[in-house]
Amino acid sequence: MFARLLPLAATLALFAAGAGSAPAADRLIPLSSDAICAKCTGYLLPGELVRNPHTRYRVDSDLPEIFQTNGVLYTTYPVLPAFEMLDGTEVPLPMRTQREIGFQGLDDSVEVFLYHLSRGTEEGETRRVVVLVENTGEVDALVSPRQIFIAGPMSAHVGGAESILGERLFLKDFDTPFESLELPAGEAAIIGHSVQLNAEEDGPDTSTAQFINGTLRADVEPLNSGSGERPTLQLTVLAIPGGLQGAEMLPAALELKDIGARSGESYIDLATPPTDCHVRRVVGTAYNKMWKSDPISIDVSTLPAAGADFPIALPANQTVGCEEARQTVDLLLHPLYVHPDSIGNYQMEYLVHFTLTNSGTSAAPVDLRFGKEDARIGLVWQVEAGEELLDYEEIFTRPVELNWAGHGARTEGLEPPRYELSFLPDGPVEVPPGGEKHITLRFLILGTSSLPFDLIVTEGE
Repeated sequence: MFARLLPLAATLALFAAGAGSAPAADRLIPLSSDAICAKCTGYLLPGELVRNPHTRYRVDSDLPEIFQTNGVLYTTYPVLPAFEMLDGTEVPLPMRTQREIGFQGLDDSVEVFLYHLSRGTEEGETRRVVVLVENTGEVDALVSPRQIFIAGPMSAHVGGAESILGERLFLKDFDTPFESLELPAGEAAIIGHSVQLNAEEDGPDTSTAQFINGTLRADVEPLNSGSGERPTLQLTVLAIPGGLQGAEMLPAALELKDIGARSGESYIDLATPPTDCHVRRVVGTAYNKMWKSDPISIDVSTLPAAGADFPIALPANQTVGCEEARQTVDLLLHPLYVHPDSIGNYQMEYLVHFTLTNSGTSAAPVDLRFGKEDARIGLVWQVEAGEELLDYEEIFTRPVELNWAGHGARTEGLEPPRYELSFLPDGPVEVPPGGEKHITLRFLILGTSSLPFDLIVTEGE
């Protein structure tokens, strides 16, 4: 593997050590590759994957993104239930049989990311997306869920569902519709649910929206903590009739858990694996992770005229020939109609450290930006530019910023045109001659973003 996952204790120690570590040498490492699918451009931002401090596992449910009927959207069982594509053709069993690497079930905390669009409803019909867990092991479990499920339009703008979700997740502003619950071996429970989608009007439990974007986190512990054994849970994301309330949801979910929701995808052939260059989306189960950069040092007096671009969220098939630039993680479980890594890294935490030095004879204003040459990229972030690098706990206390770069945020005069925005709310940081400044940046990639994108260290204006 190109990067390693560290135990939680080592992760937190690494965060603490990172702020005081000596920066890497002043050397920008260009990326290049002749591979046909590669996007090895700009410079390497060295770093590694470390264990996410919030949960042990991560489940992504994003294909089929569009669904036409009630039923299963994703499950951690080895085989997805039979479901049809938009033209009525059934997805073949080999494509529904998940590739598994050391995964037998959820035995620890989990984060679930939802990105789905409910279409094809009849007049008056509503749907509700729910998260079902089943205790398939022999150890009774205590499950403590919390969620942020946002129904609304897919907008790729400030104020859209994706932005609301990202900001609330950054602030850990969760709802708790379900209290901690005991889940004996052999039993099942609903631990999260959306409002009713496709409703005629908006209300406390209804939305006219078709789109649901959400994150659920659940702590999972054995009820008998002294036994040393862990529970084994299977998790399923599925759509059920929207009008069902409370205790009515579980029987409906259990009745539908062996029936796949019909796909509404018109551009993705779920009957075939992706081609080498086709990215598709992420669907599957993995260890939850955070990407942390090495504390890289940059001499701003030697910056290229256009700045230094560091590509972010490059997957495996786009880093052939520059594997060290890959930031996705291998999935433990996934159907074969997607790639085996975490395409997109949506709602994944990044922690980046820059030390800016200046060997020149005059002060240099420097900006840190994000952007693309096309489409939209949305981020939520916290940043500190000052006299020292901050550790994870310190940056977590800084103000939360959110914005989208892309069409409408064009930087004039560049060919091809660039669409970029600054991370720094107070403007460029000035690096004195012979001195240094430090930037600590924590961010999340918002859903609907077009990826990959660039972090850009450039001369300030």
